Amino acid sequence: MNEVLARLERIYLQQLEVYDQVLDLADKALQLAREARPLGELDAILAQKRQLLSEIDRLDELAAPDRDWSRDHDRSALESSQLRQTLGKISLRIEEILGREREMERWVLLRRENDRDLLASSETGD
Repeated sequence: MNEVLARLERIYLQQLEVYDQVLDLADKALQLAREARPLGELDAILAQKRQLLSEIDRLDELAAPDRDWSRDHDRSALESSQLRQTLGKISLRIEEILGREREMERWVLLRRENDRDLLASSETGD
């Protein structure tokens, strides 16, 4: 059981590192959106983010057998303080990423509305 928990801990720590990189990209994307940079720049950041999320999926698949085994055999072991702490950090990181993404979307939508308003006013001769 200790080996299973150790493997899970290693995998989740790797995931946390990748989530940290995703958060950095989310911060960059938000900054680009705030600055109304060309959408191609934003797309490049989002492509990098998708690659990192694929790595998280790969790590999750790697953890699945140990996670399933430990649930079936000793659920209390999954709640070891170190493992819970790492999972808690991952959860917080995901919340931070989602917050950045929501804010970035607001900026992109605001930009589109402003662009649409400018187009409409130029068509009416304002």
